[in-house]
Amino acid sequence: ELTGITESELHGGTYSFFAVGALVKFFAETTVVAHNAPFDLSFVTGRAMFLEKFVCTRSLAKLVAPTESASLKDVCARYGIELSGHHRAMNDVSATIEVFRKLKPIADYRGIDYRNVVVNAPDRPLKYVPYGAKIVEVA
Repeated sequence: ELTGITESELHGGTYSFFAVGALVKFFAETTVVAHNAPFDLSFVTGRAMFLEKFVCTRSLAKLVAPTESASLKDVCARYGIELSGHHRAMNDVSATIEVFRKLKPIADYRGIDYRNVVVNAPDRPLKYVPYGAKIVEVA
């Protein structure tokens, strides 16, 4: 319901065993950028995978503007980033890339550490913490 993905769209997909194998190779050589990374990474943890480098743009948004909403929709609206078809994979990916492009220079300029950082906030408490992540508490 959230994504609009139908049952028929799932037919012919890749088996999780093969998908995880591809992700392991991909993760080994890159920094993964995801909005709400703990949520996404919770699906692949425990499947012979260790992620060494990631950036959570939700956490980055909270670190840059602690009193503002860090939802992808709200961050995009605040920074003038197009987000159409929210919760569809490629639409969210495109928006997340733009959020990272906007917020990384701000964080770098301010000396904010955002690599492998997850934010725990009262409005959205962490349910999962990726292995090796640094937890930052915000009010």
